[in-house]
Amino acid sequence: MQLLPTEAEEYPSKFFPISVMVRWNLTNGIDFKSETPITTDYLKQGIILPTNVPIADPTGAIASYEAGWVCRALIKANGAGELDLAGSVLTEMAKLQYADGSFEQQYYPTRTTDGKHVPFVITGSPFKDLQVDSGAGLLVWAMAEYDKAKVTTTFKTTVQKAFNFLRECQIQHHNQYPASYLLANQRWNYIAGSPLWNYGAFACDSAECLMAAYAALDAYGSDLLSQNGYSVKQWANDVYVSLTLCWTGSSNPTDLDDAYFRTEYPAGATMWQMPANVVPQGISYAQGMVALAIYTFAKGAFKNVGVSDYSYLCERALNYACALTEGKWGGFYYHPVSPLMGAGIKGDGWGLYDEFPSFTAIMIMGMSAVNSTLYASRISRAKRFIRLAALPGGLVVNRIKIDGTVDLGEGSTWGDGMHFRSLNSAQAIVAGA
Repeated sequence: MQLLPTEAEEYPSKFFPISVMVRWNLTNGIDFKSETPITTDYLKQGIILPTNVPIADPTGAIASYEAGWVCRALIKANGAGELDLAGSVLTEMAKLQYADGSFEQQYYPTRTTDGKHVPFVITGSPFKDLQVDSGAGLLVWAMAEYDKAKVTTTFKTTVQKAFNFLRECQIQHHNQYPASYLLANQRWNYIAGSPLWNYGAFACDSAECLMAAYAALDAYGSDLLSQNGYSVKQWANDVYVSLTLCWTGSSNPTDLDDAYFRTEYPAGATMWQMPANVVPQGISYAQGMVALAIYTFAKGAFKNVGVSDYSYLCERALNYACALTEGKWGGFYYHPVSPLMGAGIKGDGWGLYDEFPSFTAIMIMGMSAVNSTLYASRISRAKRFIRLAALPGGLVVNRIKIDGTVDLGEGSTWGDGMHFRSLNSAQAIVAGA
C-alpha cells in the first residue's frame, strides 16, 4: 500500500529530545545574567529625538501617554540637565494640544512645515483621529511635577486646558452611567468633525488621571480650576469615590477578603481596541495603579470633608495581585493565569506566564505607596527582576518567559521579546528599580 505523503514523510521535531531517564547536571550549560542598573541613557539617546519629542520606541510614533512617563522618569532621576530636558519635551508636547484640551493618542515623529506633528493612525483603522483620557492625564502628571520641581507655573495653563477635556470625559461617562464619575476612555474623529465616544471607563486610566489631578493640585493649589472654571479638586474627589465601584470584593472596612478592581466600568462594557473585545480581569497593573491612586488621595490633603477613606481596599487588592499574578522570577503576569480571567494581552492564550517589567514597575509603585514595610520583600524582588531584564544603558526588555528566556514579545510573534520600549525604561526609573 502506498502511504500518503503526510504519513510517509518524517518532519524534524521543534522540541529537544528527552531521554527515558533525565540526567541533571547542576553546573552544565547555565549562564545566569547579572543585574543591570537602570539609567536614563536610552531615554535620552534613543527615545528623545533631536527635536525634543519622545517616541514610543525607535522608528515609532510620538505617543502622548509614553511622553508623560518619559518626562516623569527624567524628573524623578533629576540628573545633570534632565529636569530641563523634561521641560523642553513638555514644551513641544504642549504645542500639540487641541483646542478642547485633549491630545492625540499618537503622532508621526517627523515635523510638518509649521514644526508640528500630524496624527498617526494605523492604515485600516476605523477612525481618523483618537484622543484618550490617559494620554492627557500622563502629560498633566508630568507637567505638574515639572512645575513643582522648578517652583514655576510654566505649564499651568496647559494643565487647566487639559482638564477641560478630562471633565468632558467625566461628563460623557456619567451621562451614560449616572452612578459613576469615572472617565469615558476614548473619543474618535474629533478633528474629523464627527466625534464618537467610547463611554466605558478603564479603572487604570481613571486612576492615572486621578494621580495627575493630585499632582496638579499639589503644584498649583487646591483652588485650581479647569480653563472652563470647573474645580479640579471636585473632579478628583468624584473620580476617587467612583473608583470603588470597580471593587469586586466586600466593601466592609473590617473584612479581610483579597479581591481585585475590575478592568472596566460598568462590568461588561465594550472597550474599543481591545483584541477581539477581550477584557481580562484581575490585571496586575490595574491593582497597582488603582491602589496607588486611592491610597494617595485618601491620605492626601485634597479629599473633601465627609468623603470616606477607602484606603482599606488597597492592601487587599495588592495582596490579590501578589498571590495570583506574581511570577517565578519576581515580575508580574498580565493577569492571573486562569482562563477564567482572560486569555492574555492578544486574547489568543499566548504568553500567559510571561512576566512584564512594565506591569511590575506599576506594582512596585502601588506597594511602595500603600505599605512599603509589608511589601518590602516583594518590592526588592520585583526591582531585581527589572534589573535582570535590563541591558546597559537603561534598555529594558518587554517580557520574560517562565524559563527565563527573552524570546516572545507580541502574542505569537517570536523574536520580539527584546523590543525595547520607552515605557519599560521610564516606568522602571519611576519605580526606583
